[in-house]
Amino acid sequence: MTDRAGSERDLYLDVLSILEAADTTEPWKRVLAGLVSQTGAESAYVELHPESSAGERVWTLFHGCSAGDRERIRAATSRGPIAASMASGSTVHTPFARLDVPVPASQNIPWVVLCVPLAGGASGALYLEGQPAGGAFPPEAVQTVENVARFLDTALRGRTLAGPVNTEDPTLPFRRRLRVDAFVGHSHALARVFEQVELAAARDDTVLIRGPLATGKTALARVIHEHSARKEGPFVEVDFITVPGDLIHGVLYGPSRRLLSRTYEKGKVEEAEGGTLFLDDIATVPLYWQGILLRLLEPQGAKPNRRVIAATHANLEELVAAGQFRQDLFLRLSGFTLHLPSLAERREDIRDLMDSLLGTLAEKRALPQLRPSRGLYELCETSDWPGNVRQLRNELEAALLQASREGTAFIEPRHLADGRRLREVSRTSFYEETRQFQQDLLRRELKANDWNVIEVARKLDLPRSHLYNLIQTLGLTRP
Repeated sequence: MTDRAGSERDLYLDVLSILEAADTTEPWKRVLAGLVSQTGAESAYVELHPESSAGERVWTLFHGCSAGDRERIRAATSRGPIAASMASGSTVHTPFARLDVPVPASQNIPWVVLCVPLAGGASGALYLEGQPAGGAFPPEAVQTVENVARFLDTALRGRTLAGPVNTEDPTLPFRRRLRVDAFVGHSHALARVFEQVELAAARDDTVLIRGPLATGKTALARVIHEHSARKEGPFVEVDFITVPGDLIHGVLYGPSRRLLSRTYEKGKVEEAEGGTLFLDDIATVPLYWQGILLRLLEPQGAKPNRRVIAATHANLEELVAAGQFRQDLFLRLSGFTLHLPSLAERREDIRDLMDSLLGTLAEKRALPQLRPSRGLYELCETSDWPGNVRQLRNELEAALLQASREGTAFIEPRHLADGRRLREVSRTSFYEETRQFQQDLLRRELKANDWNVIEVARKLDLPRSHLYNLIQTLGLTRP
């Protein structure tokens, strides 16, 4: 008991050092390590949303997490326990929140997460996970984490709970070498794209850029061109979605000789001499005309002095299998392939994108530089955005116009034209569906057994202590 009391006292001393340090990274590391030690968790994570600047980047720190764990937690917390904890202002303690990732068969006890919200001038949460005995963190461990959060709340009321500038930006090394300002964000997914851009720029063969609509494939092609050996040459674009099939040959190679007037007209292929020819929406080229592209990529005679970059949002493998796209053309195109992720694959970038888009839109429309409310940030971060950046931009533009008309200080979720649908999407998550299932199951079984917890635990094959924790966590009460 003495050892535990001493360790807990050290933990609170580390919490105090957060309040006093100019750079709080090291104190926070000690606090997370102390929480893991005190609770028996295997890893810990803190997420802070500085309130002094609504658009400031979320500050995060991990302890005991592998790179894969960090990616998983980042992807899951926006829709799972952290979002639920911050929204409700209460502790979330559940053994099922991690079942959306594979769990080894040898681990017969489900992974448990404990999430406690923070306040004191910053919205955020402490997050722990592990495999405690009995399928839940013991009450004293939960109390310790809640005490730390409460202590921070009391001590920091009226001031900002701040971390240092978040240096965990994997895109920074690439941004120092590449001109990629068109791509806003700091996610690992974006950093992997930049890594592939460097490799593609160093080559001179055909590149295929794949990714959903409105993810920036044209901008990425320009970046590759601007950092290649052909950067002094022209960048020539052909968007096949706007070119009828019978005009493809003329667009690429120029009008037929018999149709030429006295003014000589170049085709796009000739215009791209010494530079890059970008073929966008290549999957829309009718099968009959795809042979023209194949001849372009496999010319007879001398090697042409141009590079081809193609792009598509279509599944070319499915089109090849359906006989709608030539396999030899597909193989010729896919020598070096890059994938641009959707917004749903890089949710960490949505907040930065919102700030950037709203700043540009306000300047373009001569409107006030309004900032999103925290609720709008959270709604946008948890929505799927099937239309990606274009859809986000359109929604924000409508919201900015509406908020400007009303003269509000912030842009709220209600200002979104499609806000109701987005809210419905954002509420549909694995965590929420699982929690609802647990509530319904336990409420039904408890009622059927007149709240005989021992009998319900036997029927559901759960330890009694685990069932009591679930009843408390899910807010179930006997009528």
